[in-house]
Amino acid sequence: MTVIDASTLAKYILKEKAWEQIEQFFEEDLYSLDLALIEVTNVIWKHHTIFRRLSLNDAHIALTILKKLHNDVLTIENSTVYLDEALNVAISEKITVYDALYVVAASKHNKLISSDKKQVSIAQELNIDVIFIE
Repeated sequence: MTVIDASTLAKYILKEKAWEQIEQFFEEDLYSLDLALIEVTNVIWKHHTIFRRLSLNDAHIALTILKKLHNDVLTIENSTVYLDEALNVAISEKITVYDALYVVAASKHNKLISSDKKQVSIAQELNIDVIFIE
């Protein structure tokens, strides 16, 4: 089983560099955190409001794609079950709790797919199987 983080989901939904590499993983048992849905929605907002890279219509299409992945492909877990361990990892590794949550979830599910270099590095240090999508 594999955990996919928000950075990778956002990359896929927004069709950023290397987004095509991500689609193959949707055929696996793929997990993510409830936090990812919020994080990716915020990225969509940022690409519309701040960067002006998405029209309002495209922002809504991106959100529809995210919800479809949530309904059809992803098993979404409640991130609060990982809070204690995530705080410990965040403190010891000097990363955000957000990133630590994905690392801890991946430690339970055996693999992490991420586009976040620091998060990937920490996961590798903790002997978690990692797929880095640059």
